[in-house]
Amino acid sequence: GAAITTAPTDITPTGMTGGVVTDISINPRNQDTVMCVVSNYNVNSIFWTGNATSAQPTWQVIEGNLTVPSVRSCEIVAKTTGVEYYVGTSTGLFSTGTINGSSTVWSREVGVAGQPSEMMNTAIVNTMAYRWVDNTLVVGTHGNGMFATFIGSPVTVTTAVTTPIRNNISFIRTA
Repeated sequence: GAAITTAPTDITPTGMTGGVVTDISINPRNQDTVMCVVSNYNVNSIFWTGNATSAQPTWQVIEGNLTVPSVRSCEIVAKTTGVEYYVGTSTGLFSTGTINGSSTVWSREVGVAGQPSEMMNTAIVNTMAYRWVDNTLVVGTHGNGMFATFIGSPVTVTTAVTTPIRNNISFIRTA
């Protein structure tokens, strides 16, 4: 095969220090929209850019009102009604529909009282998996299990995959 002659481009945000990048999410409709999170306490933890493919992307720190928890995971969800952003933290799952730099307002995603989803309310959310073809989000917690939800209003994204699996019970399989 042919040798790769292009070197990777470092697009690390200014101010990203003192932690480990634990997750990166890219908008399935727009490769320029990227969110990444750094897991540690007392550091800038949530970064967003709308021009990731430029030579020098402009990053915003978008922690807003999430100044206490460590941030572990992130997902960008594209909907026909707009874009939603999710972050998994040491104190639960949070979301926003509006990126506004340091003034971004995150709201806790709350499970129904008395239902199994209530266990997610303040759980450590270590990881998320997002399937854009039907806007299914799976959330993995530390010690409180996994949760799945249909977020609604999926968008059509053109890819090389011609037969996407939609609402298939075999999305998660056991060995």
